[in-house]
This record gives sequence, C-alpha cells and structure tokens, in this order.
Amino acid sequence: MKTTPDAMNPDPSRTSQRLKYLLIPVILSAGALFTCAEDLSWQYLGQIPPGNTPVVFAPGVVSVANKNTHALAISPDGKTIIFSRYPDGTSFIMTYTNNQWSGPVQSFFYGKEVSFSPDGNKMFYYTGDDIYYVARQGSGWNSPVRLGPNVNTTGNIEYYPSIVRSQSMYFSRAPTNGDWSTGRIMFSEYTNGDYQPAVDLGAPINNGGALHAWVAPDESYMLFNSPRPGSHTGLDIWASFRNQDGTWSNPRNVGATVNSGADAILCPKVSPDGKYLFFTKLTQPTGLVYWVANPFFPQVTISLNNTNVNLSWSTNLPNFTLESVARLGDTWTTVPGVTGYSATLPVSADSQFFRLRR
Repeated sequence: MKTTPDAMNPDPSRTSQRLKYLLIPVILSAGALFTCAEDLSWQYLGQIPPGNTPVVFAPGVVSVANKNTHALAISPDGKTIIFSRYPDGTSFIMTYTNNQWSGPVQSFFYGKEVSFSPDGNKMFYYTGDDIYYVARQGSGWNSPVRLGPNVNTTGNIEYYPSIVRSQSMYFSRAPTNGDWSTGRIMFSEYTNGDYQPAVDLGAPINNGGALHAWVAPDESYMLFNSPRPGSHTGLDIWASFRNQDGTWSNPRNVGATVNSGADAILCPKVSPDGKYLFFTKLTQPTGLVYWVANPFFPQVTISLNNTNVNLSWSTNLPNFTLESVARLGDTWTTVPGVTGYSATLPVSADSQFFRLRR
C-alpha cells in the first residue's frame, strides 16, 4: 500500500487509495478462493495505511507541533482511540459514532499511557506514581480504581500497563528519581480475581534498562523501549520473543527504519488486528505519533493451481505452526513437513481451511 509523500501535508487527490475493504480468506476448495468483504474505510480515522516506511499518524489532529503525543492505543473494536500528551499531562479520546469520528476531547479521568484490556471492558493507565483502571458500566465507565500494593509500591513509579488475554499485566517500574536506564519491566499474574505480587522479568529483558513494554495478547512477543548498547537514539524500540519454555529471547533492535530521526523513539503499541506498529518520535518539545506496517505481523500469500495450494508468509516471528482442517468445527491438525516460511500442499477434494498459529 502506498503512503502519502508528505505526511504532514497529504495530497487530497489520493484519498481514493484509502483502505476500503478487508479481504478475509474463508475457504480453499479444489483450487478456489472465496472471500467476503467488509467496509472498514472508517478505521484509523480514515488515514491511508502505511507500508514499510513510517509516516506521521493524523497530522494536525493527533500529531501536533509543540506537544509530546504518545502511547496511542486503539480499542479492540477500533472505535475508540486514546493518546497521551505533554505538557497537558493527561489523555485525549476520539470515538467513532454515527458514522463519524469525534475530535480529540480530554479523557474523563486524569491519567496517561492507557492500555485496553483485550475484551475492551477496562482501560488501565497511570497517574501520579500509580496504576489505575476504569471498567465499563453499561454505556459508560465506572469510577477509577487504584491497583493494590502487589503492583503499586512506595518509592517507585509504576506506569505503562499492558494487559494480555489472561488479564495478567506487564508494566514498567522505576525509582521516582530514576532515569530511563533504571526502568524495569514487571509482570503481575491475574488469578482469583486479583493481581498477584509483581515479578521482575530480569535478564535479558531488563539488562541496561527497559520500559514501555507492549506485549502481544497471546504473549508471543513484546516490544519495549531501552537505552541499552546498540541503540540508534537515546531510547530505541527493541523486540523479544517468548520461547517454548516460557523464557524470553535475547532482545533485538527493530532497526533504523523505526529507530532514527529523533532524540528518542517512544511508547510502542500495536493495533488490535496486529497489522500496524504505532510509536512516537520525540525531538523536544514535539513528539509525533508515527505508524508503520508491523514487521512482526505475518503476511500470507496464497497461490493456486489445479494440483497444489502454495502458501508463503513473510514474518520475523519464530515458532509459527501451519495447521489445517477439512471443516470448521473439526480439530485443527499440524501440517507435517513444513519448514521455514512456505508450504506446497495438494489440493483436497474436500473444503480445506488453513491457519498460522503461534
């Protein structure tokens, strides 16, 4: 997909290039690919989706001069966008109702660096030195609730929560008088209706300082900030992957395509569909939100002939498994003999569905 030549001054003549339909593979049967379509042109404020080169997100609306706009998060249904700003010190919300987006309005709670729960029923954020949440109640939200001492501690600042599918939480912790190099990523398991004592992720994640972690809902990978050696700026985005034994891999820098052109690259977050990476390029006093095709999202290519189904996928994510099933509702089974990022399979007389699972 193409991007605007000038993200700050997009060419109006190119609005027809906006993503209008999401094609969803439904069934492979004897060489046929059937799809269904849904109009999604309203998503992402109607912005033209980026390719592999980062572009400014919603210039003049979300990203504005002389403001540090960061930690942009999108609700699971895509109809709420929330982001933080300095020097305002709080968050701003945009909502999609009656087929239109509202302008940014200050959030009803005073807090920053918001994370939605995967079901969209809670928003977690921090204010002061502690993490709070608000829960959905009917068509609105209830009063803020401060998390207990298993998460919030004396003498530290707890911030940047990331909620995964199990409702467990990853977050950042640092001494109140610390700097980026003192940041630590913590994990608090959610069991029996409460958050358990937080555990420091330790090495290799926290070596050299780590903060602002976004963790995939299935906990297969995380993106986070760190000033560790190998960074291109004062604070880069790094990636780590969950090993099969539950440990985290040695972090790797996501590269200069993202980590360049600013004093610091802040606050990674991924869209609910996994397709786009959002982050902030900060050169004081301005921090602009950028977005780019998520380099860790598998792009699947399908080609068919009379005898074979050819599947290939480009991804930086390890540990993907190709599975198939003859009919939806049956048990998915691993396709044998698949190595690397491609597979050639015989066309079945029966309907076949394929999926990548990690």
